[in-house]
Amino acid sequence: MAASAQQVSATFDSLQAISESSTETSKQVASLSEGQLASMEEISSATHMLDKLAVNLSSGVGQFKLS
Repeated sequence: MAASAQQVSATFDSLQAISESSTETSKQVASLSEGQLASMEEISSATHMLDKLAVNLSSGVGQFKLS
């Protein structure tokens, strides 16, 4: 009976370690996802600014076209 209790305890300890590892991995994934989202938002903002610059540049160059 004592051996069975030790096996149950060892199995429980193993499952607890796996659970803690999974929790830590999930936290890391969440953190990386937040960082990736922030990067994507910065890229989107930069894209919009580049679009505005391209429109302004096109308008400015259009003033110098010869007829």
